Amino acid sequence: MKSSFKEISGSEIEVEVILDQKEFEIHWNRALEEARNTVNIKGFRPGTAPSAVADRYLNKDAVFESASNSAVRKTLNDLALEHEWTLIDTPKVELLENAKNNELGLTYKAKITIMPKVNLGEYKKIAKKILAEKKSIVVNEEEIYKSLTWISNSRASVIAVNRDSKKGDEIEIDVTTECEGKLVSGAQIKKERFTIGESQFLPGFDKQLENRKTGQDVVFQLQAPTDYWNHELRDKNLSFKIHVYGVYERSLPELNDAFAQSLGPNFKTMDDLRRNIQTGISEEKEEKEQQRLQLKILEEIASKAKIAIPEIMIEKTVANMSADYGELLKKTGKSADEIKTSLRPQAIKSIEHNLIIHSIAQQENLAPTPEEVAAATAGHGHREKIDPREAYDYSYGVLQNKKVFQFFNELSKS
Repeated sequence: MKSSFKEISGSEIEVEVILDQKEFEIHWNRALEEARNTVNIKGFRPGTAPSAVADRYLNKDAVFESASNSAVRKTLNDLALEHEWTLIDTPKVELLENAKNNELGLTYKAKITIMPKVNLGEYKKIAKKILAEKKSIVVNEEEIYKSLTWISNSRASVIAVNRDSKKGDEIEIDVTTECEGKLVSGAQIKKERFTIGESQFLPGFDKQLENRKTGQDVVFQLQAPTDYWNHELRDKNLSFKIHVYGVYERSLPELNDAFAQSLGPNFKTMDDLRRNIQTGISEEKEEKEQQRLQLKILEEIASKAKIAIPEIMIEKTVANMSADYGELLKKTGKSADEIKTSLRPQAIKSIEHNLIIHSIAQQENLAPTPEEVAAATAGHGHREKIDPREAYDYSYGVLQNKKVFQFFNELSKS
């Protein structure tokens, strides 16, 4: 095989490959044999007709197409291994010689897009400097009290009462929401319960639920704030029709050893529960601090790095993000093109960070082993409708990310 290539851009390469008759013959013969085994000839089972007979029924153009596709795949794969290229898009192939009778071999050109090279700069120094800024983790009494209050609220007893509703009660209601005489999509509620004061509807909504009785119908209006998430409703008057099905009083349990014991065998006293809460909050804060530092490291490295991101990577990432967030963003009233434009900066940043992590993993020999990825991927095996390739790629990315930042953490201790 003879080959040559030239760089079109930082990640686009044009390759020319020449296979002589003998080299191409391997692919031709394989494609020819496969075609002979599948051709239907009256009086013969598939694959049993003599070659001379089967060849009269073959579509030689189809055989050539199969053989040339095989040759292109094999030779491009060989070149990628030789030059350590990682192809990130389907090659654009142009056949330059195709005798279709296997007398002249095969010559083709291909435009390929490969994983771009990343000039990282002094990434070790950057990581070490930023990790030295790590904040001390402190859990105060107020945070523990808030968690205890949340747990207490989740264990509250609820009983129906025959009185006016008040803040802190649960209320079961229907809600019909209109704007300018039309129903507001997604804002119609049937027989749902809310804790008055915690519904997170429009400002003033919960106040309208106070002093209401079971069976009562209520009509009122509120103005949507200027920063309301649905820009179509901002500053507009919304009309609400409420029907009250029931009012329920919530009684909170006393925070004592008996309450702690009711949460499980690991808690004998309130002190046990408090220590567990403190540990949980501390671990959560530690994780958030690690995420903050990791993001800062990646952003600092990216600001100093030189990365030429292929447009195809940006397009694919934007398409994936649009599929994930498209329905949510559509509610803002944006068009498909506006959604893609708004996602582009986030897509570029995500690609930069992934390329940086991948490049560091390669330079420091931190890539996950196939065994490690297989073990991590096995954890997804019980999930239905999950693509094995996606599960593998996800596990690989998580492990690679973990190894890189473990490397940085060890580096910061030296």
